[in-house]
Amino acid sequence: MKRIALIVIRVIWRLPYWWGYKVNKYKHIDKYSADERYGFIHQVVAIVTRKARVELECYGVENLPKKSGYFVAPNHQGLFDPLAIFQTHSRPIRAIVKKELASVILVKDVIKMLEFIPMDRSNVRESAKIIKYVANEVAAGKNFFVFPEGTR
Repeated sequence: MKRIALIVIRVIWRLPYWWGYKVNKYKHIDKYSADERYGFIHQVVAIVTRKARVELECYGVENLPKKSGYFVAPNHQGLFDPLAIFQTHSRPIRAIVKKELASVILVKDVIKMLEFIPMDRSNVRESAKIIKYVANEVAAGKNFFVFPEGTR
């Protein structure tokens, strides 16, 4: 928790620019490509990682397909895990997130901007539809991740 407080203190002065201008700009997914929107988040995460004084060591990236169209299901041990995913994936990657996150301030904007898919974990029928949709998207060349252990 101390690390998160440290990150907030170090980057809080950038938040008005990031969310006031950039996130609102890139929320218009019809105007900006996935690469442009993801590139912005990739830059933000790089700054946050540096300000948090975290060195990421990523193993296994070489095992990902050279072409897009893959699904990653890492474990979810802490709050920094989504940032690690963004930092280590240079290509756009979307996520399946719990529905509750779609109403959290700031997070809901990122969910919309990066076209994440909110899932109601208690609704099995909706979950099956989302899984089928994601399977089709992966077959079409999109990248996805989900934290199957995530309950945070």
